[in-house]
Amino acid sequence: MMKDKKFTLDNGGTIRLKIQWIYSKVNLLEDLLMELTIGIDTAKKQLRNRERQLRTTEDPFGHLFVMKREDDHIEEEKYENYDEQLV
Repeated sequence: MMKDKKFTLDNGGTIRLKIQWIYSKVNLLEDLLMELTIGIDTAKKQLRNRERQLRTTEDPFGHLFVMKREDDHIEEEKYENYDEQLV
């Protein structure tokens, strides 16, 4: 368990008192594991959001890439049909 308190002195200064008392190593490790799990989940969400932003950024040009792939496929079919016509 951790306590963190700030106290204001009469002369205008402040004191920060930070006390940690470990009453159970199991609870301490479970809390640390929970914090790490939350951090990992947050990082995964940020990664998914950034990947979505990247797809959105590429999307305006995405139709060009799709058309290019379709054109390549059509060209391949033309050459395949051309060989068949020669026989």
